Amino acid sequence: MNNIHRINDFLKLIAIASKNGYNIDKSVVYNNLVYLGISNDVIDISSNFDKWINRFSNNHNINVFIDPNKDYFCHFISSKYDMNIPYKEIKLYIPIDKEHIYDGANYLFDFLIREKIQHMSKIGRHIRFDDIVVRVTNMVDADKVISFVNNNSYLREGNLPLNPFTVCDNIVSMTWDGNLSYNSVLSNWISEYINFEKENNNLDDVNFINFYDYVLRMCNLLFEKGIGLREYYQKLEMSNLFSGISNREISYKLLNYYDVTKLILSFLGTNIEKDGIYKYIDKVSDSDYQINKMNEIAMLYDKSSSLDREEYLEQKKEVLRKSFTYMYEKYGYDGTRNRFLLFMEDGNYSRITRYKDARELFINNNITKEILIEIAKEWYIKNKNVENMMNLALDDTYGKYDYYQVTCAIEKMFIERDFSLVINRNGYRMELIKLFSKDDILLHIMEILTRNGYKIEYNDINSLCRLYIDNFNTISNKRKKI
Repeated sequence: MNNIHRINDFLKLIAIASKNGYNIDKSVVYNNLVYLGISNDVIDISSNFDKWINRFSNNHNINVFIDPNKDYFCHFISSKYDMNIPYKEIKLYIPIDKEHIYDGANYLFDFLIREKIQHMSKIGRHIRFDDIVVRVTNMVDADKVISFVNNNSYLREGNLPLNPFTVCDNIVSMTWDGNLSYNSVLSNWISEYINFEKENNNLDDVNFINFYDYVLRMCNLLFEKGIGLREYYQKLEMSNLFSGISNREISYKLLNYYDVTKLILSFLGTNIEKDGIYKYIDKVSDSDYQINKMNEIAMLYDKSSSLDREEYLEQKKEVLRKSFTYMYEKYGYDGTRNRFLLFMEDGNYSRITRYKDARELFINNNITKEILIEIAKEWYIKNKNVENMMNLALDDTYGKYDYYQVTCAIEKMFIERDFSLVINRNGYRMELIKLFSKDDILLHIMEILTRNGYKIEYNDINSLCRLYIDNFNTISNKRKKI
């Protein structure tokens, strides 16, 4: 089973827990995540801690100890390790089962000592997919550790399933998290996503792509526009996510959170590989980048309380989505579109159906014709961008492959939200993923078809696919005549 399937299965597991009445927060997700693919039984291996401390006690090249304030871990730190460079550390997970973890750890740390690799490592008291964590400060040492582990028959014999949200190289997975916990940041995003879907009665639609869409959309709102950034930071503080850097300035904490989030998005969106992580760490550990980004975040944070208008419109958009959905059920796309256009002309609430209280939603949330016009103009511009990007991507796909590839690409995009058949040249694929959100993909398709003269008689996705393929043919033939 590949990583996408494992991620989908995990997200659906948390969604089912939410359906069954469990309160989903960061801790609940984290406690399920780290045991993913591992036995449901808690397997304690802390009896090995004293053995490791005694075994390495006479070796001056490594310090092995238990922190009395954090006794979940046994720490292994090379004696000359520079504790002031966490933003450059590469994080390696090496999950090993109970039968192999004692000797396996001995083989690993003997190798690190022998090769004089500077590292900060730890082993947890329970068998999880992060039971052994090794942090090193450069890609050369990371490659050495990965090669050693992957070629050690004893470690391979005891290996366990890896974290599917990371880059996996044989039996080692890798990531980066600066001064934070990668799995904690990931768990926080998953819990927020699941609760968002629950609030919108969409737990049945929980999946990999919708999770990516949610994180991308929220990341842009928070860190590009600054909408709700101040309140979001306060939520993160209350969840103890910044407990390890509580004395640092707000902009630094948010920078670290942003950088980890962008790495999560890179993994989900582009399936980033080992070299990509190395390049990413070089970028985020650059002092000029950090200073500029911290200043940018600080300005967004300071003015986030003055972004009431944008936040206000975002709330109105959610109301309009719900109302449009209810009216669409009764009138179809053309009928609903026409009623919205009439409302923008005269502001008469009788244009909006009482079906499922759509009219009450308009009235109670003070949706006026002026507000609808403002939002409609913004949406129209986005819709034109979607159409232009679709044309560019499909034209290039057609140019490199053939008509059959284009039809398959359209079907996969619309039905499965799978963009893999679209050519990835010039970043078209990623742009389409960014433009298409699960909330309005069908609306975009229907609006493009309506503007191009098609009458939307059937609302099912297969009919829309056929119409869009015909639309592509018509546009392509016009271009050829020109």
